[in-house]
Order: sequence, then C-alpha cells, then structure tokens
Amino acid sequence: MGDIIKELKIPNDSYFFISDEGKKGKKLMNLSKINIFIGENNSGKSRLLRHIIKEDVIHFVPSNKDFDKLNLFIPEINTKMKKEFKKYQNIDIFKPIFDNLPNKKLDFLISGEDPCYSIVNSYNAIKKLETEKSSSLDGTRLPVFGKQMKELFEVYFKEYFKKYRSIEELQLKYEFIKVYIPILRGLRPINYGESAVSLKGEKIYPPEYIDRDVYKIRTIADYFVLDETNIKKQKEFDDNIVFSGLNAYQEIRKHMLNENDKDREMIEEFEVYLSENFFGYEKVKLTPAENQDGTKKDVILVKIGKEQGKPIYDLGDGIQSIIIITLPLFLYKDKIKDNKKVLMFIEEPEHLLHPSLQRKLIETFNQKRFEDFQFFFTTHSNHFLDISLDFEGISMFTVNKYLDDDNNPNFLVENVDFGDNNLLNLLGIRSSSVFLPNCNIWVEGPTDAFYIRRYLNIYQDYMKRNNKNFIKFDEDRHYSFYIYNGSDLSNLLDLSLNNEDRRINRLLLIRDGDTEKDKKKKEYNDKLRVKLGNNFELLSCWEIENLLSKPVILETLKNDKRYRNIQLDENFREEDYKNVDLGDFIKEKICGNQITWNPIKKKKKFYEKVERNIVSWNNLSKDSKKLCEKIFDFIKENNS
Repeated sequence: MGDIIKELKIPNDSYFFISDEGKKGKKLMNLSKINIFIGENNSGKSRLLRHIIKEDVIHFVPSNKDFDKLNLFIPEINTKMKKEFKKYQNIDIFKPIFDNLPNKKLDFLISGEDPCYSIVNSYNAIKKLETEKSSSLDGTRLPVFGKQMKELFEVYFKEYFKKYRSIEELQLKYEFIKVYIPILRGLRPINYGESAVSLKGEKIYPPEYIDRDVYKIRTIADYFVLDETNIKKQKEFDDNIVFSGLNAYQEIRKHMLNENDKDREMIEEFEVYLSENFFGYEKVKLTPAENQDGTKKDVILVKIGKEQGKPIYDLGDGIQSIIIITLPLFLYKDKIKDNKKVLMFIEEPEHLLHPSLQRKLIETFNQKRFEDFQFFFTTHSNHFLDISLDFEGISMFTVNKYLDDDNNPNFLVENVDFGDNNLLNLLGIRSSSVFLPNCNIWVEGPTDAFYIRRYLNIYQDYMKRNNKNFIKFDEDRHYSFYIYNGSDLSNLLDLSLNNEDRRINRLLLIRDGDTEKDKKKKEYNDKLRVKLGNNFELLSCWEIENLLSKPVILETLKNDKRYRNIQLDENFREEDYKNVDLGDFIKEKICGNQITWNPIKKKKKFYEKVERNIVSWNNLSKDSKKLCEKIFDFIKENNS
C-alpha cells in the first residue's frame, strides 16, 4: 500500500478529536486507507469533510516510516554538529550551517513543503567548507575540518537511512489532489444553458460548450465560495475539486478523442473494470453520443456484449452511481507523479447502491492500482460496517454535535471499533433494516470466511474465463457469510423445521473435520446431518487451513523472514497434513523443530501472508476445489 495520511491537524475551533489516551485534541488520528464517518443527521460529519477540502495546505503525519526516522535523525545530528562547532564560535563562515540546521523534531509535514530542504542546505554548506582556502582553525585547515564534518553527517545519515545514498534522495515532500463527490450528483445533465429547448428532436443547444454542471456550480456556491478577488484560485478550485458526475460526458469524450494514447487507454481500462465487476465479463463500450450535425448530446451510450448500445439513463441507478464514484479514480490515476496523492471525499457512497455494490466499491478502493488514493466518506449504511470486518485499512469515526455554554455548536470526533454499539445506535439499525441475500453460508470463524471467499472468487473467475455463459454470484447480494457460535447451533437444532423447509435450504453450514474428535461436538454433527441433510458440510480435513495446497504453504514460509535461516523439509504430501494440526505439522515436520512458535496461532495474520500466494486456480488444492463446487452449487440453487 502507498503512503497515506496517518494523522491530520484540523485547525477548526469547533472540532475536537478524542486521542488514544481519551483526551480532546486538534488532531484526527488513526487514519487508514479508507475512513468512514458516522453520525446522526446534522452531526457535522459532512462539514468536517468540507473543512479539510477547503484548507489550502494540509498539516499531517504520513505513514512513511522515513518521517519517524527523520525525527530521530534531526536531534541526533543537531547535537553532534553543535558539539563539534562549539569550539569555533563566532565564525561567520559557519553561520549558514547553523541557520539551516533544524533544532527540534517535526510535529507535522506541510503539503507542498520539503522538510529536508533546510537540512540539505546545511549539508551543502558543510560540503562548501572543503573548498575554502581561508586560514586554519586552531591548527586545522578548513577543508580538512569540512571533510570531517561531512563524513560525520553522512555516518549518522546512513545509520538512519540505509537505503539512500544522500539526504537529497529522501522524498518527504507531498502534494495532494482533492476530489469531492457531493450528495448532489448524477450522470444526466438537467440544464441546457441559454439555447432554446425542442422536444421534437431538433438541436437542443448549440455546439459551443456551456458549463451545464449545475450540481457542481450549486455545491461550490453553497459550500466553497472563496475570496471573490482571487479569481484564479477560485477557477482552480472549480476545475479540480468538485465532481458531480454531470461532466462525465465531457471527460469521456475528451479522453477518447485525445491523440494521447494514455488518455484513450484509460477509458479502455475503465470499460474493462465495468465489464469484470458489473456486467459478467461481457464487453462494455462507452460512446459519447452526438447528433448528425456533430453537436454534443451530453449522453453516454453504453454497449454491453452484443446488445444494441443504449443511453446511460436506461441503466440502473445503482450502476450510474458506481460510475460517478469510480470514474474519477481512473481520471486521476495517471496524473499522480512523484509524491502526489489523491484524497477522495465522498458523501454517502451507498446512495442507490445495493449491499453487493457497496462491497464492490470497497474492493475497488483497495485495489493496488489505486494505492496512492485515500478515501474519506460519510455514511448511514450499516453494510459498510459489516464489510469493514473483511478488509484491513478501514477506520471508523463517530461524529457528535453538542452546544457549548454560549449555545455554539461544537463537534466531537472519536475513532471507534465495529463492536461499539454506539455505531448501530447512530445508524438506527434494527434487524428488519438489513437487505437479506438469498442464502447464507455459516462458518466457524472469521478466517474461515476469508479462505472460502478467496477460493470462491478464484473458482468463479476461472469458470468464467473458460465458459462465457457461466453466471457469477456476488457476496451480499446472492449469498453472505455468517460466523456462528455454540448457541446458534443449539437454537438451530431447537427449531421445529426439517430439511424440506425453504428456510433450512437457504443455509449451508460448514464444520471443521476436527469436531469429529470431540464427543460433544460429534453429537452436534450427527444432529446437524439429520436436520440439514446435504446442507451440512463437514470439511474433509482438520481445519480450514488444512485445505491449503503444499506449494502455497511452502511459498508462504519462504517469503516470511522468520524462516530465512530455516532449512525447510519439502519431502511431504498434502495427505500427510490433511487431518493433523497444521501448526504442529509445520513446526515439527517442515521446520524440523527448528522454531519455537506456533506458525498459525494468529490465524488472521497467517491468512494475510498466505493470501498473497493464492492467486490462481492452480494454487488451490484438490479438496478446496471440491468445496468451491459444493458451495457454488448451493448458491446457484438458491438463486435460480
């Protein structure tokens, strides 16, 4: 993942942020790749986003570890240098060195500024001493002294920054592109400017361009009007900040007609993205429609597979919403250079989106090609909270408004975990408010869901590539995962329903094979077989981790630095670890008892390392492929 903002200074007296120590402060901390702000209506969450957008410069702490190293290096080099120079006080030639040398740690970086600028100047002033021809210093010639100081600087620099040859290579200057997607958004222009409107098929407006993005104009007028005397600054803000979707036609047309290959390739990449994620791998073609005389119609035609192309407004509102939110990702992706980053601010992205599309949106945000993007959005959707359990790099914040002694509104922002019931209270969530998918897959733990989700996605992608008529199913739309516990099993067995009941048929329950070793758990298994029939699946192995293929296990261990000095025994078969504790097998057999830790004790951490090596159909073991077929058939049956 690329660098992100980890902490952000908010210079607004109305906002207070709860730190990890429970104290009020002016820093928004614990930021992640995706940041979700939750609160009641009029709680101040949208105002917070817009306040960040309006700031000319951003004071922030990056996730880049070089920033932390720089803050260790600064006091160290300051102390060492001053100690050496102290005996030569009041010498004018040293003034540039002392003037530029930082004397304290940096609380924040400032966008557009290089924190190393003054250090580089100080370093250059030290190097300049080597060329001085003036008199000696207490018996030491200046060039000799300058060389000593330069070497001293470089020794300490290398101590902290081993991968860099010099201070000039240290890149901690960041610039940010901000994109704001307001709640007022759409793909269908509603204003045709000053020209006459005809409903009989004649010209709707003249060919010259008139800015019809009334949503953008209205949003800026309401929230972002800057100093009227600074026209240039206002113009830059208008062009680069607000994306309402109404200019999507112009953007697509401009990129498709551009002579620059990269611009056309960007639209093609966006079309492939839409095809793979929303149209079952059917080829998607976007075309900006024109009248016969060449005048623009401001309508995007969408051709899917062999269908006749149809206007964008004939697509579902959810797909239109997805296009509005994701098109800017592709528009800005190729504009990122050096340490430039994109900050995306989105108002209620769930607007018009089915829960399955909300999941696809989070998956999109997490794609590697968008590693230089960071997301901030407000929401009232409990589905985003559910989805956050399945992804790393998501932070959630509650925003609450209260009045001070003078009845002025103040806002309290706090970083919270999903388990905080306050989240559900703020969203007003009840069980009846949840969109239920057509069937549920019950698993024993979160990592079971991680593995099965990964396997199932690979299975469906593989099948689709080999059969264009293969129908893929989406999580949270066609099926969902449920993490069950002992009481859930007891309640399920107490239900006076048999396996002929539709409600039972919508449930597939998966149990680890090791449950057969425990008398009480085996009794549960026997009862569940009777209750659920074919919808009870006992894994053919010890636990979900035992489904891993031999090559994936070995590749995972080889890529883990903890095993670099361990001679791994590769002389084993998948059957050898199928029904034993995998942690013990890795420790005793593969590593020959050369390690003292349990390799899979922290199951989620182990999965995160394994996941990198499960990327294709060939990475799946024979048993995991069989499990995929079983689960897919279950989902298909409940969605036909």
